[in-house]
Amino acid sequence: MDKVAIYARVSTLELQDYDRQVSELTREILNQGYTKEQIDTYAEKVSGYKKDRPELAKLLSKAEDYKCIYVSEISRLGRNPEHTREIIDDLSQRNVPVYILTLKDRTLKDDGARNNIMQIILQVLIEFADIESKTMKSRMKSGKLEKVGLGKVSGANQAYGYKNVDGYLVIDEIESVVVEQIYDMYKEGLGIDAIAATLNQMDIPTRLKRLTGEKDIKVRRTDLTKSRASIKWEGATVRQILKNPIYIGKRQFKGHTVPSPQIISEELFNFCNDLMTTKNNRNIITNYTYLLKDMIYCGCCGNKYYAIYTPNPKQSKVYKCTSYIRAKGCGNKAISISLLESVIFNEFINSKSLLTILESPNDLKKQIEAELKGLTQQLKNINSDKENKEAEQSKLLDLYLSSNTFSKTQLEQKQEVLNREIQTIEDKLHLINKEIFQKKRILANYDQEKASIDMLINAKENRTELQAIFKQLIHKVVINTINRDYTLVTFFAKVKGVVLPQTLKFLIYAGGVRNAGRHKSKEYKYIPTLSLQNEPEFENNILQNDMAELTNEVTYIVNQANIQTQTILPYSWVNVPNENWLYIGESDK
Repeated sequence: MDKVAIYARVSTLELQDYDRQVSELTREILNQGYTKEQIDTYAEKVSGYKKDRPELAKLLSKAEDYKCIYVSEISRLGRNPEHTREIIDDLSQRNVPVYILTLKDRTLKDDGARNNIMQIILQVLIEFADIESKTMKSRMKSGKLEKVGLGKVSGANQAYGYKNVDGYLVIDEIESVVVEQIYDMYKEGLGIDAIAATLNQMDIPTRLKRLTGEKDIKVRRTDLTKSRASIKWEGATVRQILKNPIYIGKRQFKGHTVPSPQIISEELFNFCNDLMTTKNNRNIITNYTYLLKDMIYCGCCGNKYYAIYTPNPKQSKVYKCTSYIRAKGCGNKAISISLLESVIFNEFINSKSLLTILESPNDLKKQIEAELKGLTQQLKNINSDKENKEAEQSKLLDLYLSSNTFSKTQLEQKQEVLNREIQTIEDKLHLINKEIFQKKRILANYDQEKASIDMLINAKENRTELQAIFKQLIHKVVINTINRDYTLVTFFAKVKGVVLPQTLKFLIYAGGVRNAGRHKSKEYKYIPTLSLQNEPEFENNILQNDMAELTNEVTYIVNQANIQTQTILPYSWVNVPNENWLYIGESDK
C-alpha cells in the first residue's frame, strides 16, 4: 500500500501548536485520493535552525518508504537556507517529492524530473523565511522596540510595513523593504498596475496571503469565498501605500495625526504624491497613444512631461512639463511629440552602438547574478556578526551580576556601545535586503521578449506595439531647453530592466518644427553624441551643470556641425528621413 508522510513543526517561540498544520495537510492528502491509513505523521516543537530534530531525522531515515512528504510551507521544513536546500536536494536524489501546501505543488514531477519552476520559487522563499525568522528572534531576545512610535496600537492588522509588538507600532523589516521598493518603482516611472504586476511576478506575498496559510477567505457581506491563489497585489493596494502618510511618520488616528516610525523620506513621499496628482489631472485614458508616456522628465524642475495633442493642425501637439498645470511653469519649453519620437525611433534603427547593446545582454545578466550571490553571502556574514554582538550583550549582563568589581556605570557604558554597534549592523542588513530585492526584481523581468530592429520597423504603424517596445528599451529621457531653437535630450537606455551607465545625448533642432510656416517645410534633425565636455549630471532628474558653460558648448557643437567640409567631424547633423517620421494622426504631417 502506497504511504505518504506529514511533517509538521513549530518553534519554541511560536504560540500556536502544530495541530492546525496536521489537520490542513490531512485534508489535502485525503482530497488527493489517499486514506487516513496511508498517512504517517511526524510532528515536533523545535527551532527550524536546529539540525538535530528527532522527528525529522526519523522521517528522513525512511523517506524512501513514502510516495510523497507533505509540509504546510517551506519554513516548516527548515529555517536555515543551506540546510533546507540540502534536505530538498537529498530527497530529490532519492526520488522522494516534497509537496508544499502553500504553493500547491511538489518538488518533483510525476516522471521524477525536478520541477524547475518550484526550484526557483523555493530559493526565494527559503531566503525570506530565514530573514523573517531572524528578525523576529532578534526583537524577542533583545526586548528592544526599535523605531517605535510614541502611540500604542491594538490588534494585528496594522498598515503594510508595520507590526504590533507588545502594543507598539514597529517597523516590519521584511515588509518595509517592499514599501521602499514600491515608492522607488513609482518614482522611476512604473505605473501603479505595473508595480502590482511586478510584485506578483516576483512572488512577493501580500499580508493576507502570508497569514492565511491555505485557507479560503470569506468575502465580507457575501456567501462567496476567495482562494489563496487568487490573493494577489492589486493596483488599489499599491495606491493606498503610496498615499498613506504613516510611512513618513504621520499616522492618522481618529482625526488626529500621531507620530509613527518612518520608512519613507518626506521628500520621496511628496514627489510620488505630486506625480500622482499631475497624473490624475491629465486624461490618463486618452484617445491617443503617446510612445514616451511617463518616461520624459524635466531637467529644470524634475517633474514629468505630459502630452498635449489636438487634431487641429494649428493647435498643440507637444510634450510639456507638468509644472505648467498648476503654476506658471519652470521655464523649460515644450517639444513636438512627432519630432522627439521620430528622433528616438530613427536612432534605434540606425545606431550601431545601440544595436550592439540590444544583441548582447548576457554579460549584464551574469554580472547581476554574481552581484546577487555576493550580496547573499554578505547577508549571511552580517547576520552572524549580529548574533555575536547579541551574545556579547548576554555575557555582559552575566558579568555584572557575578562580579563585585564591575560597576553599573561600566555596564551601561558597554551596553550603549554594543547597542550602537547592533544598530549599525541592522542598518546594513536593511540596505542589503533592499539591494537583494532590486537584483531579484531585475532578474524576474529578464525573460521578457527582446525587442529587435525588425520588430521596431514592423511596428512603425502600430503605436500600441511600438509603445510596448519603447518601454522595454527606454528607462527615461530628460529634457533641457538650451535656447529657442535647440533642446538637449539625455537618453537613458535599459536592457531587460537594467539601466545602462552610458547615456546618449541628442541635440535636437526644435526650431525645425517651430519655425516651419507657409514657405518653410519641417526639418527633423539632431546631433547625437555619447559624451560631452560638460557631461550632464542629474539629481532627482534636475540638471546640476552650469547652464552657461553647457550653452557655450552646444553653440560650439552646432557651429562645428554646420561647417561644410570633406573632413570627418566629431559632430554632424542627422536628418531623419521622411519614412522614419512618426505621427499620431494625419494632421501631424
